[in-house]
Amino acid sequence: MNKDVHDILNRYIAAELGRSFVLPDVTELSRQRSAFLAHFGPEQLAKMSGSELLRQLPHNASNDQPMDYWLEFKNDDEFNFALFGSIAGGSAAKFGPWQEKKSGSWRAKLEGGREISNISEADALKALEERRSELLEAVEALRAFHGKDAKNIDPQKFQDTVEDAAPRWSKSAWMHKYLHLVFPDLVTWNATTSWSEATLYYVGETPQWQGLYALDIQIIRFWNSLPTLADLPVQLRYRVGKGLIPRDHWCLGLAGEVSAWKEMLAHEHLALGPAKVGSLAEAIALNKKRDIRLAVETAFQDASLPTSSTEARNLTEFVYRLKEGSLVALLSDASTVVAVGTVTGSYRFAQGAERPHQVSVRWVHNRSFELSTSISGFGTGLVALEPTHPAVADLEASLLVNGIGPASWPNFSALADTPSVLPPKSVVSGAAHSSGVMVDPPPPLEGIARQVVDMLDRKRQVILYGPPGTGKTYHADRIALEVIARHNFNCLPSQLSDRQRDMVYGRGGTDPYIATCTFHPMYSYEDFIEGYRPDGEGFKLEPGIFKKMVTASQAQSAKRFVLIIDEINRGNIPKIFGELITLIETSKRGTTSALLPLSKEPFTVADNLLVIGTMNTADRSILLLDTALRRRFAFKELLPEPHLLRSGGIADVALSTWLRALNRRIVEQLGRDGRNLQVGHAYLMPGGKPAATISRIGEIVRDELWPLLQEYCYEDPNKLANILAADKGGVFDRDTANLRFELFEPGREDALAQALTAIVTPDDKKHDAVLGEDLPDDEDLEEPHDEQGLNA
Repeated sequence: MNKDVHDILNRYIAAELGRSFVLPDVTELSRQRSAFLAHFGPEQLAKMSGSELLRQLPHNASNDQPMDYWLEFKNDDEFNFALFGSIAGGSAAKFGPWQEKKSGSWRAKLEGGREISNISEADALKALEERRSELLEAVEALRAFHGKDAKNIDPQKFQDTVEDAAPRWSKSAWMHKYLHLVFPDLVTWNATTSWSEATLYYVGETPQWQGLYALDIQIIRFWNSLPTLADLPVQLRYRVGKGLIPRDHWCLGLAGEVSAWKEMLAHEHLALGPAKVGSLAEAIALNKKRDIRLAVETAFQDASLPTSSTEARNLTEFVYRLKEGSLVALLSDASTVVAVGTVTGSYRFAQGAERPHQVSVRWVHNRSFELSTSISGFGTGLVALEPTHPAVADLEASLLVNGIGPASWPNFSALADTPSVLPPKSVVSGAAHSSGVMVDPPPPLEGIARQVVDMLDRKRQVILYGPPGTGKTYHADRIALEVIARHNFNCLPSQLSDRQRDMVYGRGGTDPYIATCTFHPMYSYEDFIEGYRPDGEGFKLEPGIFKKMVTASQAQSAKRFVLIIDEINRGNIPKIFGELITLIETSKRGTTSALLPLSKEPFTVADNLLVIGTMNTADRSILLLDTALRRRFAFKELLPEPHLLRSGGIADVALSTWLRALNRRIVEQLGRDGRNLQVGHAYLMPGGKPAATISRIGEIVRDELWPLLQEYCYEDPNKLANILAADKGGVFDRDTANLRFELFEPGREDALAQALTAIVTPDDKKHDAVLGEDLPDDEDLEEPHDEQGLNA
């Protein structure tokens, strides 16, 4: 397939490069690279010593823009870190020593350990000199390869040369990025081995060497081999591989089971048996493979099946490792692929199915082909493939030759000679448009919606919690509609017809697929499950909203139903739910019943009824929720997202910076409760867009945020004064202990803007400038998290 892939890529690049597919300007890359090297090139680093090295190399208290800041965060006209690959993530410890700004203490992770400790300035300088020395040794070692064609460089020798020169730091992402800036013709912009391997297998190439630098040479060789790129500088050629995100690859053997793989294609899922083993949804919540294996073995023992079987091993892998975005292939024997697809959902249990353990899969082609290397020991097992297995490159190549390119390559499908071959889809009742045309399944969900749907698949009920104004109800409504549109109608919410929308919300007398209720102190079991209500002649037993939804979901088991419970924490939850606490548990769905005390009817909660609750943490912490309820719900925290306000502003301060500054002050003044009492971004987004004028922002502050802050501070004027920067000319008057309402009058816009921005410090502005669009708002350079950054 390699020749076919080369031909397709050549034609694609020739047709789209510079049109829909655009690479950076090489002049701009060179300008920014030169700017970096002028400050931190090998010659400059070699001259530094003592206090200058402490100031210029690591994060420190006296220099806001040392080399480590440039490599990871600097983003302005002088230098954009993302153009040369991202190494974001982890802590400052990944660079070696650094100095805390507040305390002035030098900190470092001791070599060979994980703990971060205080060190002396002398020890910090010694470590930095050793780091600088290895870096310069690596630069000098690579000079011997500079100017050579990649095809004449031995990749393994190239790798060994770097490792010998820098035994401690050669595997670090920051050193790789530095060497890329010095030698862009030898070292690519990928930050980790997994990204480099992905760059190769996505184009049908098997990663042949171990080590990031050896893979650099293989990557450069590949892109150099495409004639259509011959006129581009080397540093631009390998950038055609941008956006090739690493993913896992799996094979499922189905020798002699033609009906099984046809059923999987028709119903767009991957399915495993045995049917006698019940739902493993509870095992999903376990983190360790050992615990999951034990849960699977227990389930097999309960079903009187052998625990050492291939099926048991399959289900352990299925539950533990198979995740959304993975590429899966069905094989009829050790070397014959019959279909390839992408996992689009998480584990679900299909009661009554022959293979009830399932995940949703979007099958992209079923054009049979032979692998270049068979999978040894392969039978009817589910096998995870290492990125270096030749079958991985074969599977990815099969996508390209069938017209399926990466998401980052626009218009790729139009260039393929052979369209993908897929069986006609079995359309769920109501899934076709009014024209009767069959529609492709919608693309996978992303972001918060994907996370919440995964939680719903696992637990069947989830609570969205967070401070006010963080979009909890908005997300609940949106996600519920996504679930119903995709599952019940096989389309996106925007593609629903008017008739289908009426069905979703029960307009026209049908049972709704989505219903909403709001808990409050007077809400009762009778409102929720069943109770007696006057009917003009006496009292009649009436079902509550939940019982109505249960009845409807049982009558339409192929459909999904969603109940949204707004303000779930404001009700007396144990009293409202009653015996439902047991019945909503995933493992009890559809199998366990309870006798309702009023109607004396057996009551079972169907598996296709999902519950989404919303909870305002300004009212109540999740720690105060009933323990039994917490065990049965998944929880998704929603915090303020200031980056959504970047396009708005108050004078010369971005609205995102202003909200971060306000929330920082709230957290500082309110202590342990501050996280739950922040101000959400939605307050400042009337109509879904950032407030556009100072007058509108003023109205929001006066009419919505001011009462909220008064409540938070229990009318403590000192806390209000500190939050609203009273001593720096803010909108709070310490003398009157009240808001300066005169600032909000027409004609005082400039004065109001000045008073509002008094809460913003230079550090707030600096932090907002450092914070990239793809980084979380609470990124802290001095706290350890992931060890290795990702590629941009």
